[in-house]
Amino acid sequence: MQTMLSSKKSRFKSGFVAGLVAGILASALMLLLNVTLGGVSLPDVLSSAIALAMPVSLFNSLHQLIGGDAKHYLFLIVLVGQCFVFALCGGLCNLLLDPLKFAQARDEQGRLEWSVGFFLAFVLWVLTGCLFLPLVGGGLFGSQLVTGVVNTMLSLAVVGILFGAAFVYAHNWFLLNQQRRQATTKAETARIDRQKTEQRRSFVRTGFTALGLGALGWVAWRFIIGGGSSGSIPSQSSQSTIL
Repeated sequence: MQTMLSSKKSRFKSGFVAGLVAGILASALMLLLNVTLGGVSLPDVLSSAIALAMPVSLFNSLHQLIGGDAKHYLFLIVLVGQCFVFALCGGLCNLLLDPLKFAQARDEQGRLEWSVGFFLAFVLWVLTGCLFLPLVGGGLFGSQLVTGVVNTMLSLAVVGILFGAAFVYAHNWFLLNQQRRQATTKAETARIDRQKTEQRRSFVRTGFTALGLGALGWVAWRFIIGGGSSGSIPSQSSQSTIL
C-alpha cells in the first residue's frame, strides 16, 4: 500500500513539474501571439472579469492602496495562477493515465507517447473554449471578445499543442534522468556490496590461514620439544644398566 501511494505521488510530482515547465512556455507563447497576431490572452480576460465583478468600493480601495499599477499586479497574479493550473493539469494527467487505461499512453520504459500530449491539448482546448470563456463572459470560444471566434480558436489550439508537446518532452526528460540516477545508484550499491563481500571473504581466508599456521606451528613445536628430550637426556634405568 505504501509503495502504491509512493508511486502515485511520484507520478503526480513528475507530471506537475513537467506541466509547470510546459505551462510557462505555453503562457509565454500566448502573450506573444496576443501582442503580435492579436490572439486571445486568458490572463487579460480573467483579470478583466475579476475587475468587473469586484465591488466598486473594494476596487477603489485597492486602487488607492496599490495605485495605478493595481491592474498590472492583478494580471501577474492571474498569469502565475494560469501556470499553476497548467502544472496541475500535467500532474493529474500523469496520475490518471494508468487508472483510466489510456491506450498506448506509455512505452516499456514508462515514457509518455506524443499522443498523450495532443490529447491533453485537445481536452484543454475544449474546456477553455466551451467552459472557461463563457463563464468569464467571453462567450463560446471568445465570441464576445474583440479577438473573435476564429482567432481565439486558432491561438488556443497553437498554445495547447505547444503545451502538450512540451509536457511530454519535459516528462520524458525528467524520467530519463531519474532512471539514470537510479541505475547509477544501483550500480554503486552493487559495487559497495561486492567490496563488502570480498572483504568478508578475505577476512575469513586470513583467519583460517592464521589458524592453520598457528596449529601447524604448535604441532611442530611439540614435535621438536618431544623429540629433543628423548634423544639427549638418558633415563635412570639406562644409566644403571650401563653402570
